[in-house]
Amino acid sequence: AVTKGGVSSVKQLAAFRGTHQAPMIVPHDTRHRPKTPVRHTGHEQAAGVEGRPSSPFTVVITNHFGAESQQDMIDNYRRHRDEREECLKPMKVKMTKAARNKITEASQQRRCQQQLVNPAPEKPWKMRKFRDVPARVAGRGGGGGGRA
Repeated sequence: AVTKGGVSSVKQLAAFRGTHQAPMIVPHDTRHRPKTPVRHTGHEQAAGVEGRPSSPFTVVITNHFGAESQQDMIDNYRRHRDEREECLKPMKVKMTKAARNKITEASQQRRCQQQLVNPAPEKPWKMRKFRDVPARVAGRGGGGGGRA
């Protein structure tokens, strides 16, 4: 308003103030705290500074922290189990023609070697002095020369 009135000196400013009413600012009363606006956040009302979060009393009382930490622990164990199962799975190897041919040749060679190594079974070895001596004890169920 002063600049629009064309005031350019101190004398003109004093004259301007005398003719025009200026808005008066009421000093702040320090005895009473100013009222803080009530905010509506969800299902409950919260008062105070908007940028500061309220204390989580309801969450503490209803044990949400315990349930949440328990769920986190369960998730960690589940993730660890899944990673372990993934490591224990056998690796998938794509077979090529050359690899298949080598496997079949090796299995055929193994069969041939086993046939050469294991010919017909022979009689069990006995010491010379026991070869010609007949057995005195009969097998099960037979009544051999045992004592009564």
